[in-house]
Amino acid sequence: IARCGCPLSDFLDTEAAGGVVIVVAIAAAPVWANAFPVRYEEPWTPVFTVGCAHHQLALTLREWVNDGLMAAFFFAVGLELERELVEGELRDQREAAVPAIATVGGMIVPAIV
Repeated sequence: IARCGCPLSDFLDTEAAGGVVIVVAIAAAPVWANAFPVRYEEPWTPVFTVGCAHHQLALTLREWVNDGLMAAFFFAVGLELERELVEGELRDQREAAVPAIATVGGMIVPAIV
């Protein structure tokens, strides 16, 4: 397959591309939310309805993301964690200790604060 040599295409083929996109989004979101608060809230307000006749679920886009997509995200994270514990680098208890302690600390410290 011939490669186009396009810098964007080359960047998107790297493993770091997803991380860079997330970091840029994390940096842009607070700027956008503070500079244009009305524009930031607008996309979250439309109501989407799923169902039939007398059984409908009508939620705003924000509620769909909070309830549905976050559940799917944490399900995927749980599956990845299980794979790492069974087949990956975390199957050895010594190697899993530091991430496990960091995870527990990441739950306890915010709860205390």
